[in-house]
Amino acid sequence: MKISEIMRYWFMQICDVCNGMNRKWSLSQSHHLSLF
Repeated sequence: MKISEIMRYWFMQICDVCNGMNRKWSLSQSHHLSLF
């Protein structure tokens, strides 16, 4: 594997994790807002 391919792979992995965390956070935020 070339360095660029490794970097692209890790970048996609990190983006997936960030997107999952953002989705979880936004879901919990809307859930808290609906309680009030």
